[in-house]
Amino acid sequence: MKTFMWTVLCTVLFVSQALPVAGQDGTTSAQTGNLAARFPVTGVGLGIAGSIDEMTIDDPNYFWSGGTITIAGVRVIIPENLLMDLPANRLTLWQLFDQAPEPAKTLGKSGLATNDYDGGFTGIGTAIANRSVFGNYIAGELYIDKNTEEMQGQVTYIDHTDGYLMVNGVVGDPSTGKMVRFNDPPARHSKQQGLGCLPGAENCSPDVRFGGDPDNYTVVFVTGYPAAIPSTLDGADATTGAGDPFAPQTNRPNGVSVTVADSTRFAPLMVGDNIIAAGNFEEIGGAQFLSCHTFAVQDALFTDTVLDPTQPDYLTWEEVEWDAPNYANLRVKCLYIGFNTTRSAEIDCFSLHIDPETGENTERLFGTTVGNITTQAVGVAPHAGGAFKINFDVDFIDPPFAGVNAKRAPCPNLLNAGALIPDPTGFGPNGLDDGGLDPGPDGILGTADDPGTFLGDDGPIGGQMVSPCPRGGLTIDENISLLTPNCREMIGRSRRKTADRAGAGPDGLLGTGDDTPGVESIVVLDKSGNLATWGEYLTPVGFGHPEMSEVDMGAWAQPHIFTGAPWLLDRRLGTGGHGELAPVSPSVLGQELGTGTDPNTGKGFQLNPFPLSGLDPIGFLDRFTNTVGENVGTAQEGLLNQPFSFFPFGPNDFLTPGNIAMAPPQFPIPPLTEVGAPAPPGPAVAEITTNLAGPFDLNDPEAMRTVLFTAVVVPADGINVGPATGFTWEFGDGQIGTGNPVSHVFATAGTFTASVVASGPGGTSALFTDDTSFDVIGMAPFDPPVAAFVPSSTTGLAPLTVSFQDVSDLASGPGASITSRTWDWGDGTAAETYVLATNPSHIFALPSLPGQYTVTLTVVGMGGGMDTTSALITVTAPPAPVATLTALAGGVTPATGVQPLTVAFTDSSSGTISSRTLNFGDGSPLVTSMGAPAAPLSMTHAYLAAGTFTATLTVENLGGSSNSSQTIVVDPFLSEVRLQARGGNVGRIRTRNTNGVAVSAELDFGDGSAVNTNLPPFQILHNYGAPGTFTATLTTMDANGNVSVSTSTAVIN
Repeated sequence: MKTFMWTVLCTVLFVSQALPVAGQDGTTSAQTGNLAARFPVTGVGLGIAGSIDEMTIDDPNYFWSGGTITIAGVRVIIPENLLMDLPANRLTLWQLFDQAPEPAKTLGKSGLATNDYDGGFTGIGTAIANRSVFGNYIAGELYIDKNTEEMQGQVTYIDHTDGYLMVNGVVGDPSTGKMVRFNDPPARHSKQQGLGCLPGAENCSPDVRFGGDPDNYTVVFVTGYPAAIPSTLDGADATTGAGDPFAPQTNRPNGVSVTVADSTRFAPLMVGDNIIAAGNFEEIGGAQFLSCHTFAVQDALFTDTVLDPTQPDYLTWEEVEWDAPNYANLRVKCLYIGFNTTRSAEIDCFSLHIDPETGENTERLFGTTVGNITTQAVGVAPHAGGAFKINFDVDFIDPPFAGVNAKRAPCPNLLNAGALIPDPTGFGPNGLDDGGLDPGPDGILGTADDPGTFLGDDGPIGGQMVSPCPRGGLTIDENISLLTPNCREMIGRSRRKTADRAGAGPDGLLGTGDDTPGVESIVVLDKSGNLATWGEYLTPVGFGHPEMSEVDMGAWAQPHIFTGAPWLLDRRLGTGGHGELAPVSPSVLGQELGTGTDPNTGKGFQLNPFPLSGLDPIGFLDRFTNTVGENVGTAQEGLLNQPFSFFPFGPNDFLTPGNIAMAPPQFPIPPLTEVGAPAPPGPAVAEITTNLAGPFDLNDPEAMRTVLFTAVVVPADGINVGPATGFTWEFGDGQIGTGNPVSHVFATAGTFTASVVASGPGGTSALFTDDTSFDVIGMAPFDPPVAAFVPSSTTGLAPLTVSFQDVSDLASGPGASITSRTWDWGDGTAAETYVLATNPSHIFALPSLPGQYTVTLTVVGMGGGMDTTSALITVTAPPAPVATLTALAGGVTPATGVQPLTVAFTDSSSGTISSRTLNFGDGSPLVTSMGAPAAPLSMTHAYLAAGTFTATLTVENLGGSSNSSQTIVVDPFLSEVRLQARGGNVGRIRTRNTNGVAVSAELDFGDGSAVNTNLPPFQILHNYGAPGTFTATLTTMDANGNVSVSTSTAVIN
């Protein structure tokens, strides 16, 4: 597992009371329901990082036990079934205690808290939590580190016998600098002994919980190539380290960046290497050293799998983040940055999902660098080739979007690579649960081309390979479906590794003579000569809670929504969720995930107590209800169930995050004691007494159902029992109280049992539950409803769109039970009535004077009570727009020419424009554009007739209108003829094209002789035969059918 550190955003660290909200939206699917309606809004999210004051475990005999952790004085509940993150490890709370160093384990301590034992460590805890309705902080994510110490510098000495380094000393001098040891229990990268080692420790590991990951290397060169310390135990020279067959110096000739000679072996560390190491300082046997879980050599080593296909490659992840539901940022964004020892970096990325039947990882392809050149070689020369980056950002704005950016969406990314995935539905290539009916050439069932025959393409889930985006990947929901549900781990795998896993043989190519299907040909050995991994890297995925500073500055304290993490709703869907020491009984697997109980333990599988938020995890996916294609696993219910789906992603494989364990009462945090000082005893409760016994009827006055509870404590003796100074009560009906005695009014029907915790200087008592219950019957009087809403704005320019948040349920009492909500918009439009809280929006047009609308919300309760509230919305008219129209003919202005004349009009009007009308002035139809805003009317128009025309553009909005005009002059088509006497009864006739070009012509000489059909321009001599007065007539036509008639008269003699 990749070492990673949490970055707790500033939005998490600011803890304050949030504004009361009723969740995101009332729209839900039938499966997930409206969590906002079922669970109270807690109002506060907690992020805290600091020293660990105390850690406790509830049941030291239960593998998935919960407990508590106190970080910098803040007590946080660790729920059952939570798997905690360590730098390169994941453990349950039980494992954290069980694997503690012997001095701490003997005392039943973790060895990570200030008060655990004299000489112990103070670890660092980072908790992401929510505050429960009872005031407790309950963790949904927890990161534990022994310390956050680092060292950067140059290796100045290597002890090849004892297996450690000295950093930042004098070169060759073991007495100078700082000692660094790998926390490497399985001896993957080193063989250690001697100075600083405890007897019996695994390869000198001072604390195996904080070791490196043996399979996903954390001791590497920057490209991910694994590093090792040559050892004299394997034949290395004590001074130079040469001669170790498991870390040959031929892999680093001259200690520089190279393409290694034999990448089936690790590369040796050398004096002079620049390194950075992270871990914690230990002091054992008089030696102080940095015990590091993460170690990087600032040098790039490469492998060449093309010239030598027998060589393996390696990769590592630098950054992996994934947005989590409820997607308050209106997006699903994922970022994956890594390094590979090949310069081409052909890497496929798979999200890992747990098979609830077997507990095994199931891979789901979601991204690749293959065929996506912009994801490769993203570093800086000369080592750019080893770096790769995949960045997906699917925004929810203006769906569906067209023109998907291939660099920012998963569907184009996978389609670029020609990727295929196992059929997640069993519906076959046509993606429809149609029994295999043939949809015909258009691919759509129910159209005219369906032949009514069967393709027979429906088959078992995963039975064939299909496109990951069968609808072309151009819709937002198809892309989102690839990025949900979130996964807790992902794996990157090189194409060289994929080919070898398929049995490609030594040449690395499938389909050649050396193929051995199912047999890997490349064998890598680690520093101890054991088989080692290559070509793939499994890493945790950062669960990206929304950065509320990017969304709503007033919602920084919004609770964290942990119901979007399937592995928190049922640990069987997360890493190690079936347990190591407490396996799940097979009989449990038939139960609905998220709600089952293990008969071996009687305990459930979800976090208990659950860090509720009161917010609907569906969030902003509601805008895509039932729009996802039928070929996507949970598409039968639309996209809303996608965040809660699980392998094998069938129509019924989704969680129902409704049956969630509620939080316990508030337990006061005892004052911290000094290290080594004896802890004073805590108080104890002997019994609970009451003044009334019940049963109670809700129709009776409150005084008759008000019970006075008194906790009787065991007398303090200073040895076993301490004094009680405070009391916290929970009455079984969801209400809490403090003090002793304390009175409580039962206001809901049911059977309730009270519990109490006493606190004092010595700590808190055990939870004491009364042995008497109270029965409450009847129906309480309905609380009067209270109408309340919050408009998104109260002033603006028309048309003004205002959204209204209905918070009447929050403003009313718990017994109001509002049944009707009527919105009167005050503008004459029809009122709207709803049953459930809805956040409607309304568009206000330009009002009559005085320019104001009164919006009124009327609510009616179950008991018939009614309440009304109003808000004033002021709408003003926008300034009138300014029309600007230009007209060009032949690229010049003014627009003048011969019929037909084509004129290009450009609309460059300014202002807010809701309507545009262009009148060409020649009797042709008007052209109109309307909208918000109206599109510009830039176009061409052909004037067919001759004349002078005025084209006018009119633009308007609710504030007024303006015009802009252009004069268009269209000259008529014209040919001319001229007749002149030349003597001897001969006339000379001349013709020409004056405007336009003739395509046909007839010249009548006026003496009855045959006409001439030559096209002008031309001239001709004609003998009239006798003197007289004659008229020559020229009739022409242009290509558009326009006719010109021209005459000329002369006396011929």
